[in-house]
Amino acid sequence: MEIKNLSAYDKRKKRLFKNWYYLTILQIAQYVVPFIPIPYLVRVLSLDKFGLVAFAVAISQFFAVFVEYGFSYSSVKRIAINKSDNDKITEIYSATIIIKALIFTVMAAIFVPIVLFVPQISGEKLVFIYAFLMVFSDIFFTTWFFQGMERMRYIAYLNLVMEILFVVLIFIFVREEKDYYLVPLLNSLCSLLIGLISIRIIYKVFGVKFKFQPFERIIYYFKRGWHYFVSDFASNAYMSASVFILGFIAGNAAVGYYRAALSVLIPVKSLFEPIVHAAYPYMSKVAKESKEKAVSFLKTYSLSVAVISFILFEMKANFAKITAFSALISFALIPVLALIFKDIGMAVIIVVGELYISIMAYRQIRGKGFIFSKNV
Repeated sequence: MEIKNLSAYDKRKKRLFKNWYYLTILQIAQYVVPFIPIPYLVRVLSLDKFGLVAFAVAISQFFAVFVEYGFSYSSVKRIAINKSDNDKITEIYSATIIIKALIFTVMAAIFVPIVLFVPQISGEKLVFIYAFLMVFSDIFFTTWFFQGMERMRYIAYLNLVMEILFVVLIFIFVREEKDYYLVPLLNSLCSLLIGLISIRIIYKVFGVKFKFQPFERIIYYFKRGWHYFVSDFASNAYMSASVFILGFIAGNAAVGYYRAALSVLIPVKSLFEPIVHAAYPYMSKVAKESKEKAVSFLKTYSLSVAVISFILFEMKANFAKITAFSALISFALIPVLALIFKDIGMAVIIVVGELYISIMAYRQIRGKGFIFSKNV
């Protein structure tokens, strides 16, 4: 009996390690590799044009947070719990894509008048339209499916290859300042290609094919994802919002400086995220079976995954409130700091927001009886 338990434990460790490994590759592909050409782009495009491109991409990333709708948590959890039920997986997969497509339609309806009538944007319509194609590609971005199935190898290597291709294409085609519009176009095309190939892999490898779902199922999944969306939006949207708000109040050059600074911060920060995401599908299954087992696993797994307890133990609303309030603090500080200190002020705002989330998350988890070590 002890041998069987040991074998099961070893399998669990091996699966977690593999998920962590492939998620690390994915993070490198999504956040580290795309920043490789930034020094080159700043030199070739000039700081002003580079800032313009960053401004356009930031607006698109803000819209993309809506399209994502927290599915990187909600759909991952549902798929992890039901991954032995192919019919249920098909339902979750299809409903997720339908909701994404519907949200994109709304976002596109909002984007069109912005690109036509806002002065800072209408003068460079092509750049912003090319960047907005990334929002469309997010409909087909299915990392959440592979993560829930705990089969990250396919999407990790696909992303890595396509992001490397994006960097190569940048060095080949962006040679002068007048080529600045190609940067968002190449980025969007590579993102769309990743999505379409991943849809094909899901069908060929897992036998899951898109099927239209009843209206009541769509409403059900939309409502169930609300708290995940609020917390995801509050924690991610203001990072993108900080860039395009800076573009409105301080101009493209300030955006260029600020974006260049983020090129150091974001890749470093992203390398810590696989630790959390690798454990999340496993935690989703364990928490459904036994809260005690889930807490025990968290205690042995490390402080870095403690935030998962917010999402699993009926604490979604608490975490949503914390991240939403952090976003409110950040936006409230903009008139004080960003208008006066521009890019430096915006950097301070981001640090304050992240610090607030960390402190409040720690306090909430301790309040629920979670102890990170015996000495605490």
